[in-house]
Amino acid sequence: MYKPLSLVYVVFALMVTQVQAEEPQPAAAGVTTTASPSLFIGFHGGLTSGKISPAASPKEGGENASMMAASGFLVGVNFEGNLSSQFRWFVDGMSSSQKVAVATEGGYANSFWVYEKSNYTSHDVGPFSTDVNAIIQSAGFRLGAKYLVTDSGVMRPWIGMGYGIYSWTFEYANSARTKSYGKATGMANGLTYLAGVNFEIDQKTRLVLYGDFASPVINPKIDNLFRTGWTWENPGGSHIFGPYRFGLAVQFAS
Repeated sequence: MYKPLSLVYVVFALMVTQVQAEEPQPAAAGVTTTASPSLFIGFHGGLTSGKISPAASPKEGGENASMMAASGFLVGVNFEGNLSSQFRWFVDGMSSSQKVAVATEGGYANSFWVYEKSNYTSHDVGPFSTDVNAIIQSAGFRLGAKYLVTDSGVMRPWIGMGYGIYSWTFEYANSARTKSYGKATGMANGLTYLAGVNFEIDQKTRLVLYGDFASPVINPKIDNLFRTGWTWENPGGSHIFGPYRFGLAVQFAS
C-alpha cells in the first residue's frame, strides 16, 4: 500500500525540484507576453470497459461466471494547475458504475458456486422474481501529475499517473435497485495511468480527450446471497471500475 504512494511523492518532489531550478526568461523588447492561467477547473465523463467475476451467470446465456464482460460509465470534476511549462498537477473526483447480468426475471442463475452451496444437488438457483445484476459502484478522489509532450500549439498530447482512494459497493440487485439480494462495501486504493490530448480552444477554455487505465481490485464477501446461509467470497477479485476508461473533459481557467 505504501510503496505506490511513496512513488507518487517521489514524482512530485522531482517536479517541484525542476520548477525551482527553472529561471524565468525575460521577454524580448517590445513584446507583450500573456501569462498562462495557473488553475483550470473542469468536468469529465466517459465509458468504462472491463470484466466482473460474479457468483453466477444467466443459465440461458451460457457465459462463464468466473469472468464476464462489463460496461459502465463515470462522471467527475477535476482541478489542474501548473508545476512548470510542461508538468501539471491534478486532483479529480469521480463516481462510476458498472454491471453484468446474473439472471433474467423468472429465470435461473448457474455456477459451480451454486452447486457447492446446494450440497452438490444443482448448479441452478431461482427462479427470480426480478432480473438480477452484479453491480459495482465506486466514488473517490485521485492526486496525480501530467507531463505535456509539447506545451505549444492547439493540440498538446500528454501522459500522466495518479494515486486514488475510493469507496465501493458490490451489490446483487435488480436494474431499478428496488430489490437487493446481498451486498458488500469497502475501501480501495491504487495507481492509475493516463494519456490524452488537450485541445486549447482559447486562453481560458480547453477540451481533453483521454484514456485512463488500471483499477484497484477488490475481494468482496457477501453473506446470505440468494439463500439464507449462502456466503459468497470473490477470491479471483473484481475491478472497482473498468480498467479501460475513455472520455471527454472540458476545463475552464479560474
